[in-house]
Amino acid sequence: MKTEELEEVQSGQEAVPAPVPDKQQLQVKAILDGIAARELGENAPVFKQVSDDKIVSLIPDEANLVAWPIITVGRSGGIDLPQVRSWDATKKPLDVAIYGETFLAAQMARDKKRSDAAKEAAEKAAKKTAGTAEAPEGQPEPEESVA
Repeated sequence: MKTEELEEVQSGQEAVPAPVPDKQQLQVKAILDGIAARELGENAPVFKQVSDDKIVSLIPDEANLVAWPIITVGRSGGIDLPQVRSWDATKKPLDVAIYGETFLAAQMARDKKRSDAAKEAAEKAAKKTAGTAEAPEGQPEPEESVA
């Protein structure tokens, strides 16, 4: 007999197996450990864990210095980042969760670039239409009537 088994038999108590963590708990731990391993210092995010029957959500604290996406983990350990629309297919969801701030920042930069381009195009179109509405050179502009 092993020494541990002998001690259990002598004490008269049955051995209670340690609870086995489920896939969801293991995945949440892997995410938090991966983020901690990056040694971000003061930029390290603080998360609030919110769980319901099926999903554990890691919600970043508003006091974080860097914007982080919300991370959700399903019962079977599946990871989702609802605020990140897409990422490279070669990246695993665990890696995206661990480096979530970089993916969110890249997405926000792309969004800003698109909105700036759309704004610039709208301004050009407005100038172009405003330029055609002016009176041709040499002709007086029509006077506004005040009623």
